[in-house]
Amino acid sequence: MKILLIKDEYQEEKDLISGYEKSFIMNHFEVKIASRLDLDIEKIKKEKPDFILMLFLFPYPTFSPEKLQRLNSPRIKFLEELKEDKETKDIPIFVLGNYDLQEIKEMNLKLDKYILILDYTPSQIVEMIRKFKEER
Repeated sequence: MKILLIKDEYQEEKDLISGYEKSFIMNHFEVKIASRLDLDIEKIKKEKPDFILMLFLFPYPTFSPEKLQRLNSPRIKFLEELKEDKETKDIPIFVLGNYDLQEIKEMNLKLDKYILILDYTPSQIVEMIRKFKEER
């Protein structure tokens, strides 16, 4: 299974991504890592991942929902484009973040699952993705 890990350029994400990459590789996933800043929908169509895991971390998760919405508007737009395009709409998308679930609900994100990063280890997320794909 090919998984695309999408990150931003925050140092926290750079440090985390290697742990997730190792867990996926150890579990026989083909892993591609991309920066959200360098990615567009055409590149995803070309890459054809079976699954997308997008990191949604922000150094200051205590911002108001309005400020979070504004700061995340490029991410939100990107997720919407993926779910609206006929070639990418069926690719499952999990978002791994440090936001409260209520804040995520208020953002009205189009995704298959939101995972609070502090609640799961990389190995547990690998299993979660595997089970999700098996059930589809």
